[in-house]
Parts: sequence; structure tokens; C-alpha cells
Amino acid sequence: RKGLARAAFYASATMMLMWPAALASIGVVAALDVSEWLSEDGKRDASASDLAKCWCDQLTAMVSDRISKAEDEIQNLQSKANIAHYENEQLKLEVQDHKSEIDEHSSSLGTASAISDREAAASKDEVDQLQASLDTIRKAMDKVHEGSQVHGALKGLEETFSEKLKQAQEDGKSRSEAFDDLQESKQKMMELAREAAAAKEARLADGLADVSRANSQIERYTVQRDEDVALRAAAQDLCDMLADQRDKREHLRQASNIAVSQAKVDAAQEAAMQAAVKVTTLLSRRSKGLRAHAHKTSSNSTMKVGRRQLDCATQLQHAEDEKRRASEALEGAKKSAADLMALTDQSGEIQHGLETMLHTSMSGSLSAEGGSSGDVKASLNAIFEAAKAQLASLAKPFDGLRAKGKASTLADSRVATVLMQAEADAAQALVDAQRCEA
Repeated sequence: RKGLARAAFYASATMMLMWPAALASIGVVAALDVSEWLSEDGKRDASASDLAKCWCDQLTAMVSDRISKAEDEIQNLQSKANIAHYENEQLKLEVQDHKSEIDEHSSSLGTASAISDREAAASKDEVDQLQASLDTIRKAMDKVHEGSQVHGALKGLEETFSEKLKQAQEDGKSRSEAFDDLQESKQKMMELAREAAAAKEARLADGLADVSRANSQIERYTVQRDEDVALRAAAQDLCDMLADQRDKREHLRQASNIAVSQAKVDAAQEAAMQAAVKVTTLLSRRSKGLRAHAHKTSSNSTMKVGRRQLDCATQLQHAEDEKRRASEALEGAKKSAADLMALTDQSGEIQHGLETMLHTSMSGSLSAEGGSSGDVKASLNAIFEAAKAQLASLAKPFDGLRAKGKASTLADSRVATVLMQAEADAAQALVDAQRCEA
């Protein structure tokens, strides 16, 4: 019994010493190296993928905000254009009324002038006839004896005709003065009507310019919005693809880790069986003694992956507000364009980081696959093939997104052009208002 116990002790010690060698002989050390590589590959993947996700979130949020602002601008501009349109229609009617008033005053003045001319001619004829009659009477009086009956009669006629002549001359003068007053009044009313028509025509011109400017801006903002909608769709497709690819890679690494774990279990079982066989052999050969062979191995633990008709003061305030809003709109458009350009340009860096990570994953999986077998080898090959396919799929959506970004940038420049013109118009309106104030 003592011999058997001693033999069992030596066999157990030998099995413990030979356990690492047995594991190494069937590839468990290689399995541990695969686990380490999978952990490092997961870290590299998380680093590149997290940067890509952060970029995706920033880009989609920015483009969505641009779309919302463009739609607000379109709605506000359309409201302004509609208000200006109806004001312009009212001004057109008022201008036409003033022109009709001018025509009416001109026509009535012409009629009054014709009547006045006829009355003046008739008055002149009457005065001429009375003057001629009076001259004839006076000549006749010179030929008769003063104090005679005939002279007395002629004297009475002279007085009568003198009174009539005087009355006719006064009536003619009154009619002339009345016509002059009428003509002056009509001229003043015509001048007022012309001034009112001119002022409203100027307001109408400004209003038409406002509508044209608003429509031009609406057109540019609509193009910008549509380009941004296309850009957002491209970004969403790309980002969804990147997220799906990340999930697939993580799934494949998990599957590989499972295969490695299973390989460890299988190797441990195989080592145990080999050790048991050796114990049995040693027990059967207790008379020959035991020799132990020690082999040292080490393993690493895995890590977790994971302007209107206004008073001067009001007009100035209105002009200042319009100038401020125009400047703010222009600066906002410039900043939005610059921010979008910077983010779309950053896509190259994101793409490069993902490509580098996938290249590294391919080479690493090939290297790890060389020292593996069975399910572990198959899982590593699946990681290689997935990385290869994903690497080939990156260029097209990234290039498409950058093309959409360029289209949005071009639309931004067109929006900036109309906003620069709007700012220049607002600056001129402010100068005009300041002159009014002076």
C-alpha cells in the first residue's frame, strides 16, 4: 500500500508538472494569443467607430438644424412676400385713383378754360360794342348845342352806356379773377395728386423690389433645403451602414471568443485524459520509478471590449432694424456654410481611420488564423472576410456624401449672394433714412 500511495503521489505531481506542456502541445497557448488579439482588435474598433459615430451625430444634427432654419426662412419670406404683394396691389389702385384725379382736374380745368375763353370773348365784344356806342354818343353831343333837348337826351344815353360799360368791364374782370382762382386751385390739386401718385409709385417700386428680393431668397433657400435633405439622407445611410458593420464585427469577435473558450475547454479535457493515461502507466510501472519533466508556460488574461411711407424717426428705426437683421442673416449663413464644410471635410479623416482599423483587423486575423484550427480558425476567417468586404464598401458612400456636401456648399454660396445684396439694399435704405432724419 505504501508503494501504491507513493506511486500515486508521484503520478499526481508529474501530471501537475506536465499540464502546461500538454496544453501547449494541443494549441491552448495559441488560443490564449487569439483572445488577446481579439481584445486589442475590439479596442481599435471601438476607437475608430466611436469617432465615426460622434461625427455622424454632429453631421446629422447640423444638417437637420439647417433644414429646419431654411424652412422657417422660407415660411417667413413667403409671408412677407404675400403681405408686400397685397400692399402693392392696394398701392396700384391708389396710384390709379390719383392719376384719374389728375385727369379729372385737367379735364375740368380745360372745360373751365374753354368756357372762360368764350365768356371773355363775349365780354370783350360787349365792352367793345358799348365803348363804340358811347363814342358815337359823345361825338353826337359835340355836334349839338349844350343845353338843348337833344343834348340832354344824348347826355342821358351817355350816362346809361357809361354805367353799362363800367358794369361790363367789372363783370369781365370778376369772371377772369374767378377763373384765375379756379385755375390756381385746380393746379394745386393736380400738383398734390401728382405728388401723392409719385410717392406711392416710389413705395410701389420698393414693394415690388421687396417681393422680388423675397422670391429670390425663397428660391435659394429652397434649393439649399433640398440639397440638405439629400445630404442628410446620404449621411443617414452611411451612418446606418457604419453602425451595422460595427455590430457585425462585434458579433464575429464574440463568436470567435466563444470558439476560443470552447477550444480551451476541449484542450483541458484532452490534457486531463492524457495525464490520466500517464498516471495509469506510471502506476503499472511502479517498480521502475518515476521521472518528472517540468515545463513552464504563461498566459495573459483577456480584456473586455467595448421700407414704407413713414415719419423720419420711424423710418430710421425701421431701416436700422432691417440692416441689423440683414447683417445677422448673412453672418449666420456664412457660419453655417463654414461649419458644414468643416464637417464634410472631416469625413476623409473618419474614412481613413476606419480603413486603417479594417486593414489592421484583416492582417491580425490572418496572423492569428495561421496558428489556429477548427472553429477558432473558421471564426477568424469570418472576421477577415467581413473586414475585407466592409473595407471595399466604404469608398462609395463616403464619396457620395462628400458630393452631396459640395452641392449643399454651392447652395450656401448662392444663398450668401442674395443675402449680401439684401444687406447692401438695407444699408442704402439706412443712408436714405438718415438723410430724412437730417
